[in-house]
Amino acid sequence: MLYAGLAGLRLMSLEEVKRGARAQEILDNPIFQEAMQAFDTEITNQWKQSPLRDVEGREKLRLMLEANRVFLQFIKTTMETGKLASLQPPKKGLLARVVGQN
Repeated sequence: MLYAGLAGLRLMSLEEVKRGARAQEILDNPIFQEAMQAFDTEITNQWKQSPLRDVEGREKLRLMLEANRVFLQFIKTTMETGKLASLQPPKKGLLARVVGQN
């Protein structure tokens, strides 16, 4: 059972590297970049043009901008996690030391 757990950790690290690479592809995609910029610009313009008395409408627009920020931050964090996982050297001999084989 211990072996399966350690193998799972290494596979998880490989999966993180793969997920990070996919996240980087998304962030580098010109259509994605354009869409994110267009969304941010449109919501910001609507907020600027909204009447001050429309508190509920302005709050909804603010929440949309915040949701967009959280969405983008998730993708960036996934990419950064993958980069960090790719920098970790393989743990040679760790399994042998844990199960008592040298």
